[in-house]
Amino acid sequence: MIVAGVMSGTSADGIDVALVRIGDATEANYQRRGLRRAKRQINTGLHLQLLGHADFPYPKAVRTAVLAAGLRKLGFALGSEAFFDTVTVDTGTKRDEILSRARAEKINLRVGNGTLDLRVDKRPAV
Repeated sequence: MIVAGVMSGTSADGIDVALVRIGDATEANYQRRGLRRAKRQINTGLHLQLLGHADFPYPKAVRTAVLAAGLRKLGFALGSEAFFDTVTVDTGTKRDEILSRARAEKINLRVGNGTLDLRVDKRPAV
């Protein structure tokens, strides 16, 4: 059986798709196909074979809208409701903590007066 798995995950970057063949993992099936079972393989009774995978990024406007919605849900006030690839966030007293974590993850932030600007199209060091 061939199955397509589609996942958008919890990020705002896009959709991932994987095509997998699922079959019987009995020893006879392995021998019939001329395959050797890996010594450390966990015997689940299934044989999984990745046939292909692809990533389909969302357009910038969609990535930005998803990011803005997530920030609102976390309780952050946005500096504007109009945006394309940058979201301005009022961080309040959490600014220094957020900056520190962003630098550790190399997330692109621009620092304003009590705000941070997040761009969805780049990830250079802060």
